[in-house]
This record gives sequence, structure tokens and C-alpha cells, in this order.
Amino acid sequence: MNPPHTLLEENPVRRARLRKYTLDDLNRRWVAGTPVVYIGKAMGQEGLRDRLKPFSKKSASHSGGRAIWQLQEADSLLVCWKETPGYPADRVEDDLIDQFKAVYGLTPFANVREGGHH
Repeated sequence: MNPPHTLLEENPVRRARLRKYTLDDLNRRWVAGTPVVYIGKAMGQEGLRDRLKPFSKKSASHSGGRAIWQLQEADSLLVCWKETPGYPADRVEDDLIDQFKAVYGLTPFANVREGGHH
């Protein structure tokens, strides 16, 4: 079965800190049947703006974007957010990733931490 996405062999971000993922690695992490490719968090007064600005510029400071930028469709992805006043952002992020894993058996496609999956 072919996944409903197109992966780029090369990472379009040409920065030394951002190595590309192999197509095998990206295909292994693809989660079929969900439109969610990444779950993140933003904190502080300018949290969402500070989080999305480097991401939108394909900046070296958002290494979590590497997998997303290797999706041919990256420029057409939507960003959604939910305000969570009174709840720590890192806890909400972990809870959402845990809920995703409970349904799909994997973490979202681009949620990777150094040394392995989230």
C-alpha cells in the first residue's frame, strides 16, 4: 500500500544542523488514517508566534520541522491550536501525544526526540 503523501529525498532546508531523514525512516513513521503530522506546544506571552515564526521560515531553530519539510505538501499544511489556560503546556502536549498513541499505536509523524520517538 502506498502512503497518501509524497516524501522528498532531500531536506529543502540547507542548514548544517538539520540533517535529512532517510525515506525509509520517514515511511516507517508515517501514520496512516490521520491528518495530524505533529503535536507541539507554545508557552509564554508570544508563545504561538515565537513557535511558528522559525517554523514558517524553515529555520534551524525548529529541528522538529525536519520531517515536515520533507513532505512535498509541507507548504499546504494547516496549523491548528487550542488555548489551555491553567494547564502546563508541556503536560498538555504529552497528554495529546499519549492520546494519539492510544488510537494509532504510534506518535505523530514528526514528533521525534533525539535518540528515537517521543
